Amino acid sequence: MRIYIGKNIEYITYAIPAIATFISIFLVTIQGYFNNRFVIIPESFQGNNLIIIGFTLGLIPIAVIKAINFAYIRSFEKNLPKFLDMVIENIKGGQTFLKALENASEIYKYPIGKEIKNAIAKFKLGLGFEESMNLAEKRLKIKQAKEFISIIKKAFFAGENAVNVLKSASEYYWLLENYRATREAQLKIYIPVIVLSFIVFLFLSGITIAQLFKPLIQAQPSIENVTAGQAPIQVFLFKINLEAIISSLYWMGFFQALFSGLILSKIIYNNTGRGLVYSVSFLFMLILFYNVYPF
Repeated sequence: MRIYIGKNIEYITYAIPAIATFISIFLVTIQGYFNNRFVIIPESFQGNNLIIIGFTLGLIPIAVIKAINFAYIRSFEKNLPKFLDMVIENIKGGQTFLKALENASEIYKYPIGKEIKNAIAKFKLGLGFEESMNLAEKRLKIKQAKEFISIIKKAFFAGENAVNVLKSASEYYWLLENYRATREAQLKIYIPVIVLSFIVFLFLSGITIAQLFKPLIQAQPSIENVTAGQAPIQVFLFKINLEAIISSLYWMGFFQALFSGLILSKIIYNNTGRGLVYSVSFLFMLILFYNVYPF
């Protein structure tokens, strides 16, 4: 069974990442991680870690809703031509248009059949056919339902030409579905490519910190040695902050994780929202790596 979460609830969840991030920044501020008021990000790794974790946790509800709604829409799109074909076969088998709709609704219950069957029941109780179908369109909630319901209404009022109307619509929807299925099958190869590239980025950033910046900082002389002339002042003009370097790479990984998921979904499904699931997965990989890797 597929469900669709309404736009009102979806819009409410948009505020959750902002609220979670605001709370994280507030906690970071009161704990003193913003020592310098002119910095964009906290100078300590702990402060940046708290902000990124807060945003990622806040992103989960949106990602879940987007994934659920996308699955509902794809289920609707996949079953739509099959539903129309079933109605056509039933009519050719001698059934009336309404009976053909009812029998097809029994086979393809979710998400199409349930609402069509309810609409037919309302029609039998005295509500007009067009009005009952308009109610089904509203209950289906998605924009794809408007065109589908319009086809059903045209077929109903077409009388003997109902099969021709449904057949034309079925051919159109099969072309769309075959295109979508082919596109998704061909482009899903990019999923392991993007995942592998992100893992490579994580390990390269870890190696850069552990084997480049960390030894450089350990070799850095003290200010006293520089002022005493025991170290070349032109090389060590300022003190290198390892936590600032780690935090900068951490934020680079954050933006790469966020946008890699969105772009990946846009390429494969032509739907950016579906990519939030990938983004959250990448973000958890990022958080786990930076909290476990022995810098």
